[in-house]
Amino acid sequence: MKGDIKLYKFDPQIYPRLLWVCLNAKSEAICNVFEFEGSNYTEYLNKCYMMVSRATHKETGLHGFLVSSTRSTDATVKNIAHESIHVVDGIYEDCDVISQSFSQGNEAYAYLVGWVADCISKAKSGKID
Repeated sequence: MKGDIKLYKFDPQIYPRLLWVCLNAKSEAICNVFEFEGSNYTEYLNKCYMMVSRATHKETGLHGFLVSSTRSTDATVKNIAHESIHVVDGIYEDCDVISQSFSQGNEAYAYLVGWVADCISKAKSGKID
């Protein structure tokens, strides 16, 4: 945790990217922790229910993706599923992983989407293993 935000960190182990989740995001506190690539975090945070940002942790230099929302109630099943796809697409893009279609057997993609969704759900409930 940093300040008055709850920030959770998850490591997918097999991909060199981290996942951070903050469901009570305050832009000033988040911007003190992360640098963002190519977007105005503050502007978008207040316009979206939830959002995904490519982020670098300022203290550690580690790269990954931040899923954030200003209210945990916005972490609905629909929004969690939606943002999970964005995270996985970003991880695949960063790691030069070629995604497959359903007929090509895209199980690795599906498992990673499920893992991200589970992480967001755990952050919402506060029940972290």
